[in-house]
Amino acid sequence: MGLDFGYLLFFKRSARFDVLEGLAEIADFDITRQTALILPDQVKVLPFEGWLDTGRQIAWDDPGPKWDFMTVLRFELDEAIVDYLDRLASYRNKQRDEGLKLDNYGRVGIGIIYLSVYFDMQAFTESAYDPDLVLFHFDTPGTTMSILFVESKSIRQAFIALLETCQGVYGILDKENEAEVIWFKGQEVSVTVPHAYLSLPEIEAYVMGER
Repeated sequence: MGLDFGYLLFFKRSARFDVLEGLAEIADFDITRQTALILPDQVKVLPFEGWLDTGRQIAWDDPGPKWDFMTVLRFELDEAIVDYLDRLASYRNKQRDEGLKLDNYGRVGIGIIYLSVYFDMQAFTESAYDPDLVLFHFDTPGTTMSILFVESKSIRQAFIALLETCQGVYGILDKENEAEVIWFKGQEVSVTVPHAYLSLPEIEAYVMGER
């Protein structure tokens, strides 16, 4: 089996639509990857493809327990992303620049990312259950992108920026055998914890150096 690393970003439930909008701003727009979010007064088209049981149209008050999407997110180039794109181009017998499509902000899509939005935290893990929080879980399709998630400062900072602007409570980089808390209650941090399935009080104990 390959590596399966991911980012887990926890937000206040009231901020869930702000987070979706923030992600839409950095996502590739592809007509084949769209989902209609039906709000009380409007319909918003999200550049994410609903899959599994989510479908291509969802109501704002759909209780979940989770929404599953596929999307392509764009990040600013850094050394890790350039190396990743070089390896990807070599595998496809192409030059990197042939497929390099930078947007107006100098960002590039890195490939399919699986996004699960958990409204019922028990659907993720009972140990992290909190009725006031929602979880945005970003997963990769394989080892190469998993390694990129760990090595890229650009990807890390993009997720931290999302936490900062959308009432993020805490964020975790899941490395399977251990995890790293990257954000906690308004502050960027770097704290190693045993795994990504801890409760908020347990996370706080590690961050405060009480464990």
